[in-house]
Amino acid sequence: MVIVDQESCLGKESCGLCSKECPYGAPQFGAEENAKMQKCDLCVERLTQGLKPICVAACPMRALDTGPLDELMRKYGGVRAAEGFAFSTQVEPSVIFKRKAKTTPED
Repeated sequence: MVIVDQESCLGKESCGLCSKECPYGAPQFGAEENAKMQKCDLCVERLTQGLKPICVAACPMRALDTGPLDELMRKYGGVRAAEGFAFSTQVEPSVIFKRKAKTTPED
């Protein structure tokens, strides 16, 4: 995980190298002049307290989860293929897809 030090960031117009180099496209800049880089840090302060990130805790469908990859694989299996998702061997995203449980024969 990469944590952004906004105090050290030179800004979008002065530098912007992080945006060009990140294979995930994660760095984001606001609309303000020479905006500082910002990105999701997966609520690192909550993780250090043993809490789930806000997105995981707030998801009404419980479609998101976080944790060690081996733990998630035991919980959900190791499926890494989903329609519209391209798995990249260059960046090897730590993602696991939970298969939809069949509820009717038409599913």
